[in-house]
Amino acid sequence: FNPRTRAVSLAPTRVKQAEVNLYYLAMSLKILKETRRESQFSLDPKGTISDERQVKAFYPAYLANTVFGEVLFQADYTLKQLSFGEGTRPVKGMMSIFELMEQSGSTEPLQSRQWFVISNSGVRKTADGVVCPFVEMGVSARRIEQGPDGKYQDAPMTSDRDASVQYAQAFTRNFGAIADAVPEIGELREMGRAMVLARYLLEQGAGLDVAIASKFAAVVVGDKAR
Repeated sequence: FNPRTRAVSLAPTRVKQAEVNLYYLAMSLKILKETRRESQFSLDPKGTISDERQVKAFYPAYLANTVFGEVLFQADYTLKQLSFGEGTRPVKGMMSIFELMEQSGSTEPLQSRQWFVISNSGVRKTADGVVCPFVEMGVSARRIEQGPDGKYQDAPMTSDRDASVQYAQAFTRNFGAIADAVPEIGELREMGRAMVLARYLLEQGAGLDVAIASKFAAVVVGDKAR
């Protein structure tokens, strides 16, 4: 990145930590430029608690059916699977939420939500102007309860002893190993790095080629970028 001309140039690298997915970067630039905030995904109940159906909620909404949105969905779904103890465990000895409940002797029904967070991030710049984003990610959790309208809402308080919180803390401690072993989580980490770099470039005044960003945004699940 040239701060004088505000131009961004691409360079090949064999260093994994310096790689950036260009599709994720272009989409991140577009999202931040248009909405001034990061993308978001959640799997929400369609109606009241008694309704077991769920809907995909994207922000911005146009992420639905895009590769970018699919990465967000797959990471969220995989987090839920791993927390329930489904599939192969990427970290030996890491207990599921149900095992943590059993260990604590809790018989109270557990209703909670979990989501990914960026706990630390930044951009390192070399003497010759090469910018490399870094990101540390984790998981947060909170109890939910039935509200007056019959829908879920956040509980006023969530104890640190709550099984969902303990699982989120364990996932955060092992995030690097999990991302290395689980492709869906690894892709989310790469997306996070691209979002960090995109914010940095925009804050530094780098221009955005709308035509290129729009071309990437048109890619839907099953298509290939041309």
